[in-house]
Amino acid sequence: MVRSEWKRWGTLCLIATGLLLLTACGSAQDTKEKDQSKDQKQMKQDNKLQVDLMTNPEKIKAGKPAQVHAMIMQKGKPVNDADRVRFDIWPKGEDGKKESLKTKRMDDGMYVAKKTFKKAGKYEVMYHVTARGAHAMDSKTITVRP
Repeated sequence: MVRSEWKRWGTLCLIATGLLLLTACGSAQDTKEKDQSKDQKQMKQDNKLQVDLMTNPEKIKAGKPAQVHAMIMQKGKPVNDADRVRFDIWPKGEDGKKESLKTKRMDDGMYVAKKTFKKAGKYEVMYHVTARGAHAMDSKTITVRP
C-alpha cells in the first residue's frame, strides 16, 4: 500500500511539473508576441502616410474648373514616388454616383486632379494613396457654391 501511495504522489508531481512548464512556456510566448506586435505597430506608425486634402480655389463655384490637391508626406518628407493616387468624388448622400479621378504628380509631394462641378451642393472627396508599402484613405466634405 505504501508503494501505491508513492506512485500516486509521483504521478501528481509529474502532472504538476508538466503544467507548470506549459504555463511558463506559454507566458514567454505571449510576451514575445506582445513585443513583436508593439514593434510592428511602431513600424506602421513610422511608415504612415500623412495626406492633406485641399481644393483650388478654396471656394468652388458650380460650372467653373477647380483642382483637388493632395499633399503627401511620410516621416516629414514629401512623397514624390507614390504608386497610386486617386480621388473619388460624389454628391453627399449619393454613394452610387462616384466618379474616380486620376491625378498628376507635381512637385514636393503634391498630386492634382481637375474637376468642373456641374451643380452646387455638398460633395464627398475621398483620396486613395498607395506609396512605399503603405496605404492611406480618407474623405472630406466640400461645398460647391452656385
